Amino acid sequence: FRKKYGFTSNDKVIMAVGLYIERKGILEFLELARRMPEYKFIWFGYTDPALIPIKIKEAMKNKTDNVTFAGYVSSDELKDAYSGADIYIFPTKEETEGIVLLEALAMKINTIISDIPIYDDWLTDGFNVYKAKNVDEFENKIKVEKNVVPMKLEFNNRKILIVDDNKLNIKVASKTLVDCNFDIDEALSGKECLNKVKNKKYDLILIDIMMPEMSGEDTLKELKKIKDFHTPVIAVTADAIVGAKEKYLNEGFDEYLSKPFTKE
Repeated sequence: FRKKYGFTSNDKVIMAVGLYIERKGILEFLELARRMPEYKFIWFGYTDPALIPIKIKEAMKNKTDNVTFAGYVSSDELKDAYSGADIYIFPTKEETEGIVLLEALAMKINTIISDIPIYDDWLTDGFNVYKAKNVDEFENKIKVEKNVVPMKLEFNNRKILIVDDNKLNIKVASKTLVDCNFDIDEALSGKECLNKVKNKKYDLILIDIMMPEMSGEDTLKELKKIKDFHTPVIAVTADAIVGAKEKYLNEGFDEYLSKPFTKE
């Protein structure tokens, strides 16, 4: 990771992941880089230039020399970044759970996040993350991140629904996730998934794409018709061809995982 992007072993590297939109905190990211020239900042993610707001385009154009925009990278490359960078920051203004945040926690990189209500009951400032309310606090927390205690990958019984017509696949996925202290439920079809979601609130849903009768895509469409449904939904599939992730994200999924997946 460091060799690819020209970072030395002595460089303090701060990374972030997201689209080029204000809600993801890209302006705060650039302001931090301006204030902290002694650090290296790298942003992973991509947005079609035609869709980038003018305000963001101007800010990116005028970035400081210590900022790198890496664009879209594979999941393996992103794991290398989590392993090779010093700090992951998540200056988002509004989120559900934030799939990239879960990935960062799984990789045990020191993490500083926005202090917003969605994280109040499962992430503790100074315990498994640092929290910051504004750019000033992000700057201060970056400077003292060495005092953060080691990450503890515990999610305090956050509820996950695994949807797959194959019981063995559910068993394998459950075994992967149970050590993280998730409260795991299962559904063997899209129809069962819809019935469960209507009667119980979940924090995350993993849906197999290739299911009979009602596919993962069709299940997602029906889920989005449910009033006040805001749960992140991840597509899970053996379809690992180039472009698969973009395909499922364009269909409305929040993230994509290829089988078999691990905690990382």
